[in-house]
This record gives sequence, C-alpha cells and structure tokens, in this order.
Amino acid sequence: MSILHGVLHLFEPSAPRGLRLPIDFFFRSLADDRKKKSVGVILSGMGSDGTMGLRAIKEKAGLALVQEPSSARFDSMPRNAIDAGLADIVAPAEELPGNHVPDRE
Repeated sequence: MSILHGVLHLFEPSAPRGLRLPIDFFFRSLADDRKKKSVGVILSGMGSDGTMGLRAIKEKAGLALVQEPSSARFDSMPRNAIDAGLADIVAPAEELPGNHVPDRE
C-alpha cells in the first residue's frame, strides 16, 4: 500500500512470505507525498514495523501518534517507536484522535 498525489494505491505483495514491513513502506510513501501534513499512528502490534516509516514522517515535519504500550495487547510496535524517540503524542488508542492532535495548517 502506498500513497501518491493523495491517492491510495494497493499492490500485491512482492514476496509471498517473509519480512515485508508494509507499515514502514506506507508511512515512507505518506511522508514523501504529504510532507508536513502526514500523520502516522502506531497501535498494538508485534515487531518494529512502522518505526522507520515514522522516522520518515518526522523528517518531513509530520506528526507521530503512538498507543500507550500498557494499553496495547501487543506492545512491541509502540515501544519501538517510543524508544526511537519518534512519538509526538503517546496515549491509549481511544484517546489518540481528537483533542490530542494539534492544528497542522
């Protein structure tokens, strides 16, 4: 999955199995396309997928939201993003949208 000119594009996986890191791939395309208007959200998950993509978003002055690890069923994805120093906002998932997101205009 990627985004180009504000349009979401879906692709067949390049490999049937193995380490693909689809969230990193999507976040990198989002950062390239939307620049400072990009927002990455890391929720419950296993591994580190998303961390490098959040880095790309932050490099373009975008926003990184991360679920509070203690509220996640699987905490390694949120922990990796937080440990990398990439999270702008850390909160339970149900509190991430809305009042926590600053105006990005």
